[in-house]
Amino acid sequence: MKKRMKQLMAVMLSVALCVPAIPGAYGYAATSGTTFTQEEEIALSGLGSERSTLFNDGWKFSLSDPSGAESTSFNDGSWDAVTLPHDFSISQNFTTSGEAESGFLPGGTGWYRKSFTVPSGCDGKSVILSFDGVYQNAYVYVNGKQVGENHYGYTSFAFDISKYLVCDGLTDNVIAVKVVNKLPSSRWYSGSGIYRDVKLIVADQIHVSQNGTQITTPDIENGVGTVSAKVKVANSGTSSANITVRNTVYDKKDQKVSESAETTLTVEAGSSAEASTNNVVTNPSLWSLDDPTQYYVRTEILSGGNVIDTYDTAFGFRWYKFTKNTGFSLNGKNVKLNGVCMHHDQGALGSAAYYDAMYRQLSILKDMGVNLIRATHNPYDEDFIDICDELGILVIEEAFDGWELAKNGNSNDFSVYFNKTLTGDNEILDGDTSMTWAEFAIKSMVKRDRNDPSVILWSLGNEIDEGCSGSTANYPTIAENLINWIKEVDTQHPATLGSNRKTTIGNIAGAMAKVVASGGIAGYNYASSSDLDRLADYNGGVILASETSSATNSRGIYVSTANNQNVDGKLHLTSYDTSKVGWGKTAHDSIWDTVTKDKVAGECVWTGFDYIGEPTPWNGTGTGSVSGGNPYPNSSYFGIVETTGFPKDTYYLYRSQWKQDDTTLHLVTAWDSDNMINKNGKTPVWVYSNAAKVELYRNGKKVGTATRKVNTTAAGHKYYTYTTQSDDSSVCTTGSGTNSTSLYSVFNVAYEKGTISAKAYDESGKEITEVNGTSSVSTPDAPAKLAVSKDKETITADGSSLSYITVDVTDANGNLDTTATNNIRFTLTGDGEIVGVDNGDQATVSKYQQASVLTGTTSANINAYAGKALVIVRSTNKAGNFTVKAESDSLTGGEATVTTVSASDGSNTSMTSYRMTKHLYAPVGSSDIELPASVTASYADGTTKTCKITWGTYDKASLKTAGSFRIEGSFTDGTETVDVYITAHIYGKIKVAENYSCITKPNTIPELPKTAMTYYADGTAFEAREITWDMNGVTADTFKNIGDIVTINGKVSAFGETYPITASVRVAEPEVDKYDNVATAALHLTDNGPYNDTLRAIIDGNRSDNGYSDSRWSTWGKRNDSTHGDAVITMDWATAVATNQINLFYFYQPATDSLSTLPTKVKFEYTLSSGYENGEIVSNDWKEITPVGEPEEINDSSLHQWTKGLSYKFAETINPIAIRITFSYTGYIGLNECEVMSPSTSYYAKTSADLSAIKIGNTELTPGTDNSFEIEETSFDGLSFTNPENASVTVIPVSNREIKIVSVAEDGKSRRTYSVVLKNVPLIPEETETPDSPKETETPNTKETETPNTKPDTPSTDKPQTPSTPALKKGDTFKVKNIQYKVLNVSKKTVAVVKGTDRKPGKVTKVTIPNTVKDAAGKTTFTVTQIQANAFKNYKNLKSVIIGKNVTSIGKNSFYGCQKLKKVTFKGTSVKTIKSKAFKKTASKVTVSVPKSIRNNKKKAAAFQKKLTKSGMSKKLKLK
Repeated sequence: MKKRMKQLMAVMLSVALCVPAIPGAYGYAATSGTTFTQEEEIALSGLGSERSTLFNDGWKFSLSDPSGAESTSFNDGSWDAVTLPHDFSISQNFTTSGEAESGFLPGGTGWYRKSFTVPSGCDGKSVILSFDGVYQNAYVYVNGKQVGENHYGYTSFAFDISKYLVCDGLTDNVIAVKVVNKLPSSRWYSGSGIYRDVKLIVADQIHVSQNGTQITTPDIENGVGTVSAKVKVANSGTSSANITVRNTVYDKKDQKVSESAETTLTVEAGSSAEASTNNVVTNPSLWSLDDPTQYYVRTEILSGGNVIDTYDTAFGFRWYKFTKNTGFSLNGKNVKLNGVCMHHDQGALGSAAYYDAMYRQLSILKDMGVNLIRATHNPYDEDFIDICDELGILVIEEAFDGWELAKNGNSNDFSVYFNKTLTGDNEILDGDTSMTWAEFAIKSMVKRDRNDPSVILWSLGNEIDEGCSGSTANYPTIAENLINWIKEVDTQHPATLGSNRKTTIGNIAGAMAKVVASGGIAGYNYASSSDLDRLADYNGGVILASETSSATNSRGIYVSTANNQNVDGKLHLTSYDTSKVGWGKTAHDSIWDTVTKDKVAGECVWTGFDYIGEPTPWNGTGTGSVSGGNPYPNSSYFGIVETTGFPKDTYYLYRSQWKQDDTTLHLVTAWDSDNMINKNGKTPVWVYSNAAKVELYRNGKKVGTATRKVNTTAAGHKYYTYTTQSDDSSVCTTGSGTNSTSLYSVFNVAYEKGTISAKAYDESGKEITEVNGTSSVSTPDAPAKLAVSKDKETITADGSSLSYITVDVTDANGNLDTTATNNIRFTLTGDGEIVGVDNGDQATVSKYQQASVLTGTTSANINAYAGKALVIVRSTNKAGNFTVKAESDSLTGGEATVTTVSASDGSNTSMTSYRMTKHLYAPVGSSDIELPASVTASYADGTTKTCKITWGTYDKASLKTAGSFRIEGSFTDGTETVDVYITAHIYGKIKVAENYSCITKPNTIPELPKTAMTYYADGTAFEAREITWDMNGVTADTFKNIGDIVTINGKVSAFGETYPITASVRVAEPEVDKYDNVATAALHLTDNGPYNDTLRAIIDGNRSDNGYSDSRWSTWGKRNDSTHGDAVITMDWATAVATNQINLFYFYQPATDSLSTLPTKVKFEYTLSSGYENGEIVSNDWKEITPVGEPEEINDSSLHQWTKGLSYKFAETINPIAIRITFSYTGYIGLNECEVMSPSTSYYAKTSADLSAIKIGNTELTPGTDNSFEIEETSFDGLSFTNPENASVTVIPVSNREIKIVSVAEDGKSRRTYSVVLKNVPLIPEETETPDSPKETETPNTKETETPNTKPDTPSTDKPQTPSTPALKKGDTFKVKNIQYKVLNVSKKTVAVVKGTDRKPGKVTKVTIPNTVKDAAGKTTFTVTQIQANAFKNYKNLKSVIIGKNVTSIGKNSFYGCQKLKKVTFKGTSVKTIKSKAFKKTASKVTVSVPKSIRNNKKKAAAFQKKLTKSGMSKKLKLK
């Protein structure tokens, strides 16, 4: 069933869900003190009226991982209301803590919840919850019970949830889905969340299984319309059943075109069985590219003569072949496959799979002449395949990017689960414990789409060893397994594999051999012209160019034709077809190499559309940016079409060759002196056309002509080449191209302000006036207005239909200004909402759904790029219209109005939903509560009606204690009576809100929770309430220092009161989980020889010499040549890699050969952009990187005696596309292996909630395993904690004599509650509570002598100065714990240590300089930044000093003469200055402890040690 039909049913069931509940809002207060939550739209369940219901509306979402979120009683009132599909990454901030290859956008953990009622008529039915795709790891709960999980983010999965549901039409059932996308998990932007449709299927217990039909047309090649149907029938009941399966064929007009075919079947209880029938359709219409006719088989299950289940399966009559030396044919006609590869994101919509977005993409590509989509590198959305069926576009559906080895260091990709088996408690349909996740995933893909006529090949994977580290010896076996699993569920479609290894030996070639042996088609990526011929001959005379071109372009950039270069200084590439990656081809070369070779069935260009991530030439596989420190570029340059849907110029080159039935005429130029090349007074004007003749005009005068030649291959494929001539050589020069450059025309025209234009003519010389492309370009004057256009006049009012509205910045005459970057503001009024904006600019963060541009559902703004911008509007469920107004300073604005048409035809007038509040709140002790008086009922025809509620009674005694209960009632509209209920929450006095702690990556603003738990005085949790965080002054720079703990303040509001809350954020240090050797995945490997032995041996994964020349590379032949130069080895990759370490394993045998040496010098260089020309890896931008210190020897007992391993480590991680290593040497050198080590890093939150100590007054408690304490103190003054784990600490004042301390670990998974009682203090009732107990607004110091570090402009946690305490000023001093401090800066709250004030300094053995200190009055917290001169001079017995992390300078003689000082601990890395003699005459051996960031960095450690010895410390000091 097509998406539009599914949408209609969803709207009929819940037409009024267009107004979601306001997140976190507690709407209004009644006069009785009762508070109500915002009204919600509550759908009347129509479940069961149709077999399948779209289940996308009414979900709640939170980007967090709260405990208990799966429970039916969990309060999600503060969560965001969302409609599926939904991507929770696209609205997060771009950040350099992410990777360029995944678009610099974070993942994370999010929860989805949906409440719904199920009518009693569904009791005893089979209810199936079906997901078309959730990225990445999904854990599904129904009414608090986990029913299963799924770990491949691109395939559909489902659960039978019947036994977990309550089917009474009144009780809320709750589906909760936890989605985890832990990065890095993908080589491109994946998005996160439930990004595809969800359906709820209600069927009889005896029903057609999920994707349980297989339709084939075995005789269609002979002209006979036999329809063979296999039907899998499931029985979820408790007894066996004898049934009849009846199949009938219908056309798309619902006309019966065959006789019914029936068979009987017995299906055992809890099992399934398969039935087969044959129908015959007379003279069937074929599914073809130009006329994609479809039919459907209606399967009916009958029991006792009654139909109990109906299931429709679409299919088409067609046949196809891949033939030696001829290529591909469809329905007996040779067809060149003009394909593109496509990633799945939708630009500004992220990965959310909107039907209209996909339809628009595919329509744009179809009009370019595309007849094939390669689904790269994962199965597509179900609707995407259905649209291809409808439009007549073939599909290669690809199962995986990689297999059992992680790619590009993406340690969280599907390789984690590829070989793991499903667990027994997972109730996922069609899965069992004998299956690996790889088997489950590939079968899921095949079963869903095996009947779609567009699908022609199943691809097992893409470049399966690219970017991998580890053995691929098992890959031929994996290929065989995948093929067998496919054949278990489908024997009609061959397999293929996309490989960038153009060899016929090795493990990858072995996997390809399995594909070909199974009857499949070999696919090769980026094969040269000669490789295509050779590989086709080797593989039976026909192959597929499965990935081609990788041309890189921006739109609207004409200032240069430089290859893959930043031509405008703004990280944009040329729009001319002269730019490509090192391993790729220009568009015209790619077309030529495919169209001229019949044995190449076709090509799949990388890519049809730009996509988020992989912004080559500025791509990176590790965290951080390679383009200057910013999280951009963040989308690719590979697309023929931008993320906006605006075509780049090469679109029309492809169209001119691929869509030969329609005239293309397009000029590649801006004809603007501000955006053009001016070489020798002329600028290049390229012409893309397929007309018989083209004439070029400058300001009305003909200056050039291009004449077409029609070329036809032996297989009948046509392509067009052109010869050119100048009609005025003083104005225009030209030269005809050859081979690939003859596919288009180039004229060099003297620029003259005005218009450059072209005319097209047919073979008879008649002008063709209807052309596709830009055939006339005029020089723009100054920008004057906004031209606004829309893609549709009307869209459906279904809450998911989209309208794309384009804005062009033009001059007064309507000429586009390709240099315009004006900021455009959008305002929407009416029945729609803005869901995203885009401009196609790869090098900006101000786009998509960033808060800076998407400022609300009715307002947005974005800068134009190359003169254009786009805004996307989604319909509501209300019919009417909306208007989008576009404005920009100093320009005349414009607007567009779109009509929204009801999804219903108006014949259905039944009630679909009602609007009322679901929750009320009242304080304990209320005498009564007020209940809602009425609801607003909504109907399928769009009308509404107010109806009075009649409430039942409730026990008023329930108002005396805290808790919740349900009050039931009903309303009637005179025709229908509806039962309703409201939940009453009776609350006591809230004391506090729970503080929070977490970690963040360096330079990354953390994602803070939106809610916090509130507590009563006895420590009982009430419920989570919404937080308002004070982010004023908090930037990414706030979190730049590893080890810092930053405090962010917030407040929680509940029932008119506010409660302070803090977030304690630790800047975590990355920890390397493992290193992968990525050299084995190098694309090219070269040297500057000739040299000896085997160059490829150094990247074969084998470190050790084996005594033979095939295990090493050497310069042996140069051993007696004293004039030899340096040896240079260079390798590159298809995508950038991350590395901070290179291991070289030298062939070295000095004991037996004196000429065998190690290099005298090794030089490392890298580049972010390279090419491959004439067998050489080339770049204009090599950068040297120097290892830290001397190389470390690698101890590996398995190494041969002739192998010596040395590890070269770098201070920073680089992201090269190529690496060059230069060896200076005498004699000769050899290499057994070169390992380029790529680190996989993680950030780990602490797992303990334990406090080391609790201090109150003079009492210090060491909790250990104890949780309860009684102490002698008379108050809780001076309450502080030693909290090395950075647990969040919340103090609950139970009474004047008792507190509870709740600590929660950083990772949120463990907590402890401590109770402290003042045993000698009598209890005072709360209304006369003494001031001795902590005030509700206080946040106690959570470290013994230290508060979390904050930047000066970070909101402070200090209590305000009281009027009785005069404020300190600069220069004032105060004493705390035998140390005198002096105020340095009042506004920044910094102090210096002046001196120790101990009465007997000779007896002091330990001094601690704190991070922060409160003044003597305990009112203001200061940061300690200096230790002044002579501060602790001559402390003779001082043995240990701890220096706080904020100290930046240590003064002269500060620790002079401390003869026994043997241990100095630096808590931070802030120390910049240590003055002379600061540590003079200290112990002869001093141990100095420093943070990991210094200790593990040889360069930094050496510099710090030098600083210490210069200050007088012994040179025998030990740094640890």
